[in-house]
Amino acid sequence: MKCTTPSSGRKQAGAAAVEFALVFPVVFLLLYGLISFGALLYTQLAVSRAVSDGAMAANLLSDACRPDIDPTCVFEDLVAGPIAEEVIDSLATSLVIPGSGAQTVSERRNTLRPLLNGTPLVVGVPTPCADGSGSCITITLRFPYGDGTRLLPALNIPGIGGTEAWLPDALVSEAVVRL
Repeated sequence: MKCTTPSSGRKQAGAAAVEFALVFPVVFLLLYGLISFGALLYTQLAVSRAVSDGAMAANLLSDACRPDIDPTCVFEDLVAGPIAEEVIDSLATSLVIPGSGAQTVSERRNTLRPLLNGTPLVVGVPTPCADGSGSCITITLRFPYGDGTRLLPALNIPGIGGTEAWLPDALVSEAVVRL
């Protein structure tokens, strides 16, 4: 025979629901923060790698335009287009645009071209390097990190504010290459 008091069952009724209601928002915000900042760091790494790939392409292309071989060659004209394509190709091989629905590399490349239109990629002109040996160029990419490129949408948390204040609007990466 089981001996329970009727009042002990009623005291526990609904306790799990109350505990869940208190713990869920905290766990959800922690999970949201981990995913958002993880995606932000991944995108920053992809942007840095893309600029680095563009710098390597500039170094390879500089050999094709040497004044001692072809005095009519203009380095800036030769390099700007191929470097931009190399940066776009590098970004297209990563998953920096999750909401686009683009599955193949060529679809992601086509999605990135209008996103990067408006000169966020700057290829500098050859200037003397800081240590005085040779010439260097600087490649800078300002990648827009808005609602179209974020993994999760921004949230408006009552009492705290919107999460868009925590995340940057653009990710900037820069590479300097000696020619």
